[in-house]
Amino acid sequence: MSTAFLQFPPRDARGLAAGGWSATTTLSMANMIMNESQDGVSMRMDMESETARMELAYGAGDRATVRATLGYRWHTGGVLDGFISSAEGRLGLPTPWSRRHTDRGETDWSIREGGETTFDTPDPASGLTDLATEVAWRLTNGSGRRPATALRLGIKLPTAPTRDGLGSGGVDWGVGGLATWTSGRWATHLNAAAVWPTRHHGLSGTAFASTSPFATAGATEVVGIGRRWEASVGLAWRETPYHQQIDSILEATSLEVALGVRWRGEQSTLFFALTENLLDKASPDLGLLFGMEVGRW
Repeated sequence: MSTAFLQFPPRDARGLAAGGWSATTTLSMANMIMNESQDGVSMRMDMESETARMELAYGAGDRATVRATLGYRWHTGGVLDGFISSAEGRLGLPTPWSRRHTDRGETDWSIREGGETTFDTPDPASGLTDLATEVAWRLTNGSGRRPATALRLGIKLPTAPTRDGLGSGGVDWGVGGLATWTSGRWATHLNAAAVWPTRHHGLSGTAFASTSPFATAGATEVVGIGRRWEASVGLAWRETPYHQQIDSILEATSLEVALGVRWRGEQSTLFFALTENLLDKASPDLGLLFGMEVGRW
């Protein structure tokens, strides 16, 4: 539900060199399970959200890097349910009711308020994502113990359909900062941002249409292994953009850990990551990310 708003993913504060460019394609898959109620509002969600994105980045000058990201999102049934259920079984964890509820091609996402259904998407849905643009302005280059730093400004335009909650139907904007320290094979990236989102028109008529400004922050540690490989661990903290909260579903904040590996070629990279929300019962239950980047830096 939060991916309908402007995202500020972690970046390298050094950005691209003047005239440098990159094209990145990613595929992410997130598995969600919930059936909770609070304050007269209940939500059921047993589905997965897959998103394929293309990001283009260009070094517009000695200090500025501009980016544009557009993708395609689709909601499906439990493609990952069997894998997760098997993993939970090996770990001795109980399999939630929803793992046995939907078939592979079905989705189950509904909201009820006061005994009335205000939102229901029983069938798979798909559509374009919103168009996100960003400019990052490098403030310092970094040397020794001093980090490279950058200011970033972003705006999201409503190119996604609002049906089935795929898009928020409005303009978001935000501002953030980046810092990068490097030492030998090690690199540390910090990021923080504030976002002013639009009302979620895709969930109009529900308790989740109203939104508030929210903050995000993250830290990523990267280490080089040999000539071609890198490993990373990241933590991402985020406030919910929604006024309405249901404990264990839409808590006031989320905290996700990401474990990743990257293979670097001469002018391309391949990467893969696993993500999991560290807060009890929060979503997504499991996330996967993999992709490829090509470019001239």
